[in-house]
Formats: sequence, structure tokens, C-alpha cells
Amino acid sequence: MSVIAVIVAASGLGLLNSPAQDGSVLYTNCRIVVSPGKIISQGYIEVTNGRIASIGESKRSGSNSKTVDLKGMTVYPAFIHTGVATTIAGVSPVSTGGFGQQLSAAEEREQQRKRDEDPFNKGNNFLLGKTVAGAEKLEVDTLESLAKVGYGLVNLEASGGLIGARSALAKTGKKAVEGAKDSSLVNLNITGRGSGGYPNSTMGTIAFVRQALIDSQSYFGDDEGFKRLSRVTLGMDHAIFDDLTETSFFQAQRIAKEFNLKPVYGFRADAGAVKDLLKQSGGEVVLQGRVPTAPRIGDDLSRTTVSSVRAYFNEVQSGAELEKAGIPFSYAPASTLSPMEGIRTYVRGGLSRDAELAAMTTEPAKLLGVDSDYGTLEKGKVASFVVVQGDVFDTSSQVMATYVDGKAVEFEAPKAKDESALKADDAFDFPAPNYAFFPAPAETKAAFRLYRNATVWTEAARGTIKNCDVLIKDGKIVQVGPRLEAPSGCEVIDATGKHISPGLWDAHSHTAISGSVNESSNMITAECRIRDVMNHTDTSIYLQLSGGTVGANQLHGSANAIGGQNNVVKWRWGMRPDDYHVAGSPEGVKFALGQNPISEDEGSFRGSSVGSTLLTFRPRTRMGVEESIRKALQLGKEYNQSWEDFRSGKTTTPPHRDLQLEALGEMVSGKRWIHSHGYRADELLMLIRVAKEYGAKLATLQHVLEGYKIADEMAAAGVGG
Repeated sequence: MSVIAVIVAASGLGLLNSPAQDGSVLYTNCRIVVSPGKIISQGYIEVTNGRIASIGESKRSGSNSKTVDLKGMTVYPAFIHTGVATTIAGVSPVSTGGFGQQLSAAEEREQQRKRDEDPFNKGNNFLLGKTVAGAEKLEVDTLESLAKVGYGLVNLEASGGLIGARSALAKTGKKAVEGAKDSSLVNLNITGRGSGGYPNSTMGTIAFVRQALIDSQSYFGDDEGFKRLSRVTLGMDHAIFDDLTETSFFQAQRIAKEFNLKPVYGFRADAGAVKDLLKQSGGEVVLQGRVPTAPRIGDDLSRTTVSSVRAYFNEVQSGAELEKAGIPFSYAPASTLSPMEGIRTYVRGGLSRDAELAAMTTEPAKLLGVDSDYGTLEKGKVASFVVVQGDVFDTSSQVMATYVDGKAVEFEAPKAKDESALKADDAFDFPAPNYAFFPAPAETKAAFRLYRNATVWTEAARGTIKNCDVLIKDGKIVQVGPRLEAPSGCEVIDATGKHISPGLWDAHSHTAISGSVNESSNMITAECRIRDVMNHTDTSIYLQLSGGTVGANQLHGSANAIGGQNNVVKWRWGMRPDDYHVAGSPEGVKFALGQNPISEDEGSFRGSSVGSTLLTFRPRTRMGVEESIRKALQLGKEYNQSWEDFRSGKTTTPPHRDLQLEALGEMVSGKRWIHSHGYRADELLMLIRVAKEYGAKLATLQHVLEGYKIADEMAAAGVGG
């Protein structure tokens, strides 16, 4: 029988389509890639009842198995995909509509009712109580197409949710899934958004995930979702953070460290930029193969940017960079239409073929906990393998057949190619990846420098001094005065005609905040933290420095009466996110008065429904804003009291830790300072009085256009403007 005839039989109704369960099939005369780096140049595989009965060199003699000649073919372990996301009926959430959507009166009332019942949108965001394996009808089209390129097993995920439904391991080949088994990977989707409500920002998403992890640590009920999540916080199961970039990786890493998780970092881009941290801190790595379009570099550069060129060169070589750093990874292609394109591009970019095969077989098998059955071709393992003409990682190769549990997947095999057509892809001749900040930082270490003969604005008791010198060393001002002596090794700069002043500080900044400055879905969002979404790659930092601004108070936007927590930063270009925070600076929160939280459109905000609870309603007047603030601060006061009662022994059960109430409690105890947006004297004076009543520290009134009318009251309260 010819090779072509054998493959046709495999894809039709012949022997290989469904071998008898009590029989054996012997595949002979083929090149076998047993595992990464281990190859049998000419050997056989004997399959009995869906498992590998024996495997070895040459042609086994004395076997009663039915024999299939695979001359000219290479056999690989079937590939494993760690995360195929798709809509699963009954598991994936159904969107209820979001901001800006026009609703009928009846729809508005129904949405309002749901929002009141579930202001944090847990019904759509926390799905871990559901399972993909338990779906009433589990049919996935991509299981057929993935089998055609060599995939035999996938981790099937239900799309939607910030904490996703429990995924399932499913075999490929058929649209209808049979025998799916629960996976141990739990999806924490910090790059996602709520479905039709809270949250609508990255900081809100992270707050939701953080609160759920806290809840799971103290949950002892029968909720399956929290039971499963507790396995993650106990380190029993992996938490996978998917679709990451350099910026969101730091967000994921912060959560993983805070809760001591076993993380899996799935990268959409930029894995090479953080390879040193991946090496140091550990965690599993997944690459999605999202290689950017190659930039056109020619005479017309008007549509080509430096960032796009760097992104392409860096991403093409990301696999090779991880391999050089000794970081194994799994490959989980984001595209199911061309799943091999990304990994083949990584090979052209320098990734070795052994590491490439490991990324599709042994590494995902270990990650999913199925390496005792899958990932290599060994005696006793499941007979899932792929028959390829050529090297599967070259674009000229073609998959001739895929076997799952010893059975051929039904698809029409391609016509066999002439050997001369099976050519290796050319390697890219690219410059080394460049992950350095662009523009480059002016200095990377503290200067040792004397500025001579400047006009120095001390902004202190000495006032402004002409013909003055300033000596700095190790990031500190050592001396200020005329005719200073230059220490040995000190750089001297003639600053004649120049002015030196303290750097400028921005008291109200939205610079370098990723994923929206507003969590505008609820009226009170004090659980959100700007520090979680500090974007160290924002070139606005560089521009701020070029204008003399050296630090800022990063504030949440003004959509809410009580918004998110602030972040006091000292601008540094070329640092990592947490390096910007000023250690020891007072923690704060953003309030807003007047038009912004009201929105002056009959109480509705950007099309969202107007609920009846503290979180979900939108006040229609300034009095309503005041009432929102009072109710929230009162809840903070009661939360503090509940903890005091527990610590004093008055109660025996510790209160449930609630991030929003915790922040409100910090406000009424004066630990968290208030920075409030506002314009009119009446609303500003109102907040001064409310803060005093509740013992809160009102630090600044922002914008404060009519502050001049209440200057005496502001001074008496110690409030800045």
C-alpha cells in the first residue's frame, strides 16, 4: 500500500479510522520524534486499545498487529493547547448591556433591579462555580480545525468572567465533546472588563479579583466557586493570568505575590522585556504567538513608528530570548485559524526546534498535569500523535493525519508533496531585541555634581540667592551657597545665567494610569487603587520631566462621589511600576463634588441604569452627593467598630474583610487622606464640615475655583487648595 493510500484510509472509512478496540495497529518505517531532543530515525509504534503498546527502532517482527507503512513520514506527539477560549452556552455570561446603550423603560427597570441586587456584578464576573465539563451541550467547532494541524488535547475555556468558569480538558477531532475532564487551571482575567456593568476599568477589575481571593481565604460554606478558588489561594491549583503585556504582567505579578499564588503568565506580547523577573520569581510562562505585522521600512516612514518596529523585532525573537534565559514555556496560539504561524515565526527568530516542540508537548502536559499520559511517545502512554510530511515547524510541511486515543481524526489528507518541495524556512537576520526605554534615560545613576554661579530658588527661609552653587551627591543636596569647593571626582557645571529651583509637583495628575482613570460604574469605588495601574511605559512621564515636573499625586477620575485610592509618585523615566511610589507618603482617596458625580442628565451617567442602593444610584443634586458621602463614611465608621468589638473580645467572630469598607474605615480614622474635586464654595464648605464631623482628614480641595470665598474656613481646617 502506498503512503498516499494509507493516509486516505486514515481520513475515510478504512482501517485507521476506527481500529477495533481488541486489536492492534503497527505503524512502521517512520521517523519518530519521541520527545524534544530524542528521535528514532526509523522505527515503529504499536498501538493497542488506544495506548502505545510498544515503540522502538526498525520494524518489529513477530507481531500479529495490522501494519501501516509510514515511509517518508515523521511522527510527533500530538500537540497540547493550554487555553482555547470560546463561548459555552449556559456557562459564558450573557451581556446585559453597558454604558451608552439605549434601553426601553422596561429594560431600564429590569437592569436597575439586577444592578441593585448585584452592584459588583458577581453573577457575570465570578463564574468559577460553573464548569465547562458540566455544560449541557458542549460543542466546539475549533476542535476539528485544531486536530487538522496536529493538536490532540486542549484546555477548553468558557469566554467571559473575570474569574472564569472551571475549564476542561477535551480531546480534539470532533465538534461534539465527549469525556471532558475538569482542569486545574483557574483563569484570573485582570485584562478583562465586567459584562454590562461593574467593573469598567482595569483598576476595578483588579479590585474585583483581589476581593474574590480574599473572600476565598475565609470561606467555609458550600459555594463551589469559592471552594475551587480556595485551592488557588492555598497553592494547590495554578492561577493563570492571560493576555498580558509588559504593563499588565506587573499587575499580575503583584497579585500573585500578595496571595502567594502559583502563577501562570500568558503573554500577548513583551515576555522578553521581563525575562529577568520571570527567571527570578518563577511562575509558568505561556506565549500566545501574537506576532505583530512586519513594519514597512523604506523611503516613506510617515506611517512607521519606532515603537512598532521595536515591537515586531522583539516579539519575533521572544521565544528565543526566553530559551536563552533558561525559561521554559508553553505555546497557546491565540489564533485558531493559523495556530502554527506564531511558533514557526519564533523558530525563524532563533528558537530551537527542541524548545519549540517542548512548548507544544511536554511543557503544556506538565502544566495541565497530564504528562503521565500525554506529551511524549512512550510505552503505556495514550496513542495521540500526528503524522507529518516534512518538519512540522517549517511552512512547507503538511499534516497528513492526526490520531487521538489511537483513532484517526476524520479529515481529507493533502496530496503528498515531492521531497524537493519540503524546504526549511530561512532564519531571520535581525538585530538583537531592544527592550531599553525609548527615549533613553538621561542618567541611570545618581550624579555627583556641582552647579556653579546659578540663581537658586531655595523656596525656604534663605529665599532666592544669586551667584550661588549647589552640590549634589547620591541623590541628595549636600550644600547650597556661594563659592563652594568642588570635592575630588565631582563634575562641575557652569550654571551662570541659569536658575535652579525645587522640582515641580503636580497635585492632581492622571498621567501614567492604564486602563481608564475612572471606575465609573458605581457611586462608591474606594476599593480601587491607582497604584495597581501605574503604567511605567507611558512616555508622558518623560514629557513631564522635560517640563520640570518631578512628582505627582496620581488621582482617580471624578465620576464618583468617592472614587479610588491615589498614588503619590516621584517621576523617574526607565523604572518599574512600584519604583515610582513615594514610600511613606500618606495614603489618600479621590472624592468629587458637583456636576461630575451628578452628571446633570436627570441622574443617569453615561447610559447606566440608576439604582436605589448607595453604590448603584446617581444623585440628581449636590444634596444627593453629600448624602452619598455621609452614608459611605458612616459605613466606614461601623466597619471600624465591628473590628474594635472583635479585638476587644466583645464579639468572637472576626468581621469579613471588605476592601471598600476597609478604605472607608481608613478615611474616618484619619489614616487615608481625602483629595476632593470641587468648584463651588457651598459644596466645598459642605465637605469641610462633613469631614470634621466624621473625623476624616480632608487634605486638599482640587480645582477649588471659589475657594477664595471660604479661605478662612479652609485655613482653620488645615485644608490645602
